[in-house]
Amino acid sequence: MAERLKSFLIQSLDELQTFDRARLIERRRERLMGYGPYRES
Repeated sequence: MAERLKSFLIQSLDELQTFDRARLIERRRERLMGYGPYRES
């Protein structure tokens, strides 16, 4: 039982990290393009 829970948690963490990474890349691309709410004033 504990093993299944642990592997589930690890899988969820992996998905979260890839999701965050995708958002980071998107944010960086927006900053490069110079549009979006992340434009530095």
